[in-house]
Parts: sequence; C-alpha cells; structure tokens
Amino acid sequence: MKKKIAVADLSLGMFVGDVFNSANELLISANTMIVSERQIDKFQKTGFTHVIIDTERGIDVKKAPMGLEPLELPVQKVIAIEPSDETKRERDYFQELNKAKVVHRQAILIVKHFYRDIRFAKVLDPRPLLVAVDEMMSSIFRNADALPSLIRIKDVTEYVFNHSVNVSILSIALGKALGYKKESIFEVGLGALLQDCGMMRMPESLMNKKGIYSKAERKLVEKHPIRSVEIIKNIREVPTNCLVIAEQHHERWNGRGYPHHLKGNEIHAYSLIASIADVYDAITSAREYRPARTPQSGLATIFKGSNIDFSREYVQLLTKIIGVYPVGSFVKLNDNSMGIVTQVDKGKLLHPRVLILFNSRGDKLDKPYEIDTSEKLWGTNTYLKSISGSLNPEAFNTEVNKYLEESHGLFQQLSPA
Repeated sequence: MKKKIAVADLSLGMFVGDVFNSANELLISANTMIVSERQIDKFQKTGFTHVIIDTERGIDVKKAPMGLEPLELPVQKVIAIEPSDETKRERDYFQELNKAKVVHRQAILIVKHFYRDIRFAKVLDPRPLLVAVDEMMSSIFRNADALPSLIRIKDVTEYVFNHSVNVSILSIALGKALGYKKESIFEVGLGALLQDCGMMRMPESLMNKKGIYSKAERKLVEKHPIRSVEIIKNIREVPTNCLVIAEQHHERWNGRGYPHHLKGNEIHAYSLIASIADVYDAITSAREYRPARTPQSGLATIFKGSNIDFSREYVQLLTKIIGVYPVGSFVKLNDNSMGIVTQVDKGKLLHPRVLILFNSRGDKLDKPYEIDTSEKLWGTNTYLKSISGSLNPEAFNTEVNKYLEESHGLFQQLSPA
C-alpha cells in the first residue's frame, strides 16, 4: 500500500516514491530507500513537504498522519533494493577508517623504535617493520582511501617517523594504482619506510637543526642515501630492491638529483614512486623552520616538476590518489562558507566532503557540520554547493590536524549505516 505523509514523518527504512511541494504539486519521483539521516535532512532542507511512501517496499508508519488519508494506488511488483555503489563506498570507507587509524599509529611507533635502535647502534630486528608494511598494504587493499586520508595528521616534533610512514603509505597506494603484484607493492612500501634510515647516522646537530642547512651541511646530508644502503644491506630479511629505493629516492628525472645524478629511465621505477611520495609529504609537512604548504600548493609544485623532477605518469597517478582538493585542504565554497576537506571520492575529485567550520558571514561555528559537495538539486545537474578555491588555514587560526583527528567519529554517525 502507498501513503502520503509529511516529510517531517520520514524515518529510516521507508521507501519514498513521489515527492510534493506545499502546493501539492508533484515535483519528482524519488524511488529511493531512506538509509541515512542525511537523506531525511536533504528532503527537509529542499522545501519538500509531502512524500508518497510504499509500505510494501519499505517500512510503514504506525498510522497515517492526521488529515492525510492512505492512498489506494496500484501495487507495483516488489523489487529488492540494493545499496547504491556510492553508499557502499562510503560504508567501506568508514568501516576501514578506524582500523586505518590503528595501523597508522602503530606503524609510526614501530618506525620510531627501529630508527632509534639505528641511532644507538643496537641489534636491528626488522620483523615489526615487515608486519607494519603488511598491515598498511592490507588496509589499502580493503579500502584505497581510508589510510591515505590520514597522512595529513602529523606531529612536527616527530617529523622523521611520521614522514617515513606517510611516504610508505603513498608509495603503496601508487604501486597498487600501477597494478603491481602484492610482492612488488610490499617491496615498494618497505623500501619507502626505510629510505631515510641513514639520517640516523648523521650528526645530531643536523638532525635537530631548526634552520636552513649551510652548503657544507647540505653536502653531508646528501650522503644519507648511501648511509641508508649501508644499514639495509646488512639486514637479511629486507629484499634487495629496497636498497635501490634507499639509494635513488633523491634522484630526479632531469638528472639534477643525488647521489649519482641519474636521469629518466635510469632511475628504478620503485624509486620514481618513492621520490614523488617523499617530496609531496615533505613540502606539505610543517617544520620548525617553515610552515607546511597547503595540499594544493604541494600538488602544484609536483605538477610543475612533471618530466623535470618527476615522471609525468606518476604525477598523474598521485593526483588521482590525493585528489584535486586532498583531505586536509581548507577550502571556500560558493556561498562563502569555509571548511576542511575530509573525504575524496576518486570519481569526484572536484566534489569532496567538507566539514563546514565558518558560515557564509565568516563566523566560526560552535558545531561544525558535514556536507557532500557532490550532491545536486533534486532532478537537476546543479550542485547544491561547490568549492570556489583553497585557502591557508593559518590565516583563519584553524588547526587542520585537530579537526581531522576529531572529525571522523562525527562522519561515521552521519554516514549511511
């Protein structure tokens, strides 16, 4: 049976057919199952007043609302309604996100202990590193977006450890995007995780320096790839290809890198992956002597280096993985509201999810809320909201990391169950 009810009486599990406005004019035929509170909120915000629900395809209300009689309409054939591909992607993302947070934290802790063992010349046990890479790979294979979305959560006081893990995450994601076999992806991830271990053999004064390196100091620092190779080659459990990544991750497509000034295809494919991941994470990370660049600025720098510093193929892949507006971007919308990008769908790079922090008047909100900029007005191709540009969050006294760390629990509640 079909009933006409007020939008205010919608609830999860109902199947909505026709939608009416206050003049009782039929606007659209939605033909959709209500699976999230966001859908109900969207109905309410777009001016709809009444809907037809199909109680044979969805749940019923206890009784028809006052003044609205049940409509005896021809019963259609019952069709099983499966969640949409978009709903499945959202569900997979949020289900993996909590696991990814644990994987990310544990990997940083493992790298921290391993690198300190190098620093103090202790016996090296690589087994925890192997487990960390395997866990990161498993997370990315379960959902390609969740773990990479966490690379914006960084601790400036532990840059080397955070950086190593983030470069490994991006390298694994790039390897997967290239269609590598799991064995090769593992080697890429482990090599990226270890590529900077030679820094632990540098003088402590260089490790903790807060300013720019002098020419002599820079020359010394540029020896760390060779130091990394010296450390890794004595660890039997580490595949040989990891040595190549450690040695070549600072080589550049045009031959102006170091330590061997290799160029183009002289550079191993694994190293091409690790080098672009290394630069992106480095320039979007804050250091004690300089602020972080915005994700857009980081990608712009990478783009400028296409076929100069980096292979164009890997530049294009990185953009697909990170997104035009990567997670952590501080953006302005077409209604002048502002917020932080929290999730990017690979099929909708220009239309991510955004946590709104400032309203259209520029007032900071006590209760931020999430929007999906890919949502359109019912029955049209017009987006409800769109991004007009990116901004520097520091100009608005906004700590991106804080909101990213706190936000996902909120989104999990807002997303379809």
